[in-house]
Amino acid sequence: MSEDKNLTCRQCGREFAFTQGEQEFYRRKGLISPSRCPECRSAKQIQPQPLICSQCKTELHKDTSICCTACLASVHLETQLEIRQSLKATDEAQSKLGDSESEKANLAEALGQKERVIIQLKKDIDSLDQDLMEAKEAESKLLVVQSREAELAESLSHKEHAIAELENRLRSLSQELEKLRQFHTDLQWIHPAVDGIRERLEALEHGQNKTNQRMLQVVERIHELYENTGIVGIIKRILRRYQNQAAYSK
Repeated sequence: MSEDKNLTCRQCGREFAFTQGEQEFYRRKGLISPSRCPECRSAKQIQPQPLICSQCKTELHKDTSICCTACLASVHLETQLEIRQSLKATDEAQSKLGDSESEKANLAEALGQKERVIIQLKKDIDSLDQDLMEAKEAESKLLVVQSREAELAESLSHKEHAIAELENRLRSLSQELEKLRQFHTDLQWIHPAVDGIRERLEALEHGQNKTNQRMLQVVERIHELYENTGIVGIIKRILRRYQNQAAYSK
């Protein structure tokens, strides 16, 4: 069982007994322990008295808590501890803030570097795109040149084939020319014989012409003698035709 407690009145500062029955009553009602003695409580019920500071006699606010010297010292110590902890927390916060600012500056610098790198990368990409376009144009021109080279190679092949055919024909013509030269050389000994034969033919033709003229004269004489004879006219026509053929052959 709980025992009687001696409490200090916060109004008059005197001690008063807080009995077991009162403790049980306050506990059942859910009340806190009384802070004033029964006399002060009775006086308060009759006529409320203002709280006065025991040192300077200043009237205190009705809600102001009144503590003893030890409690005030304890409160003051706790307040100083809280202030120190607050100052320590403030210093830590300031240190963290400084670190955060430094880290923020480092991040800003890193971000700036990354932005510069990105800008440089964009420039490099633009340059690569330009180089790629130029490479594509060069490739297109190269394809055109290769196509032209293929056409020229084909044309050159045709020309080489034609040249080969011309060379073959030239060799063939050279062989034929050599044969003609050889034949001309072989014919050199025939020219004198041909000239002799030509002279003999001319002499024979001349003799034949003379013979034909003589025969014509004979026929004309016979015709004069035998004008009405049909055989003589036939012979005359034959001789004239032969004479004309001989003249044409000259």
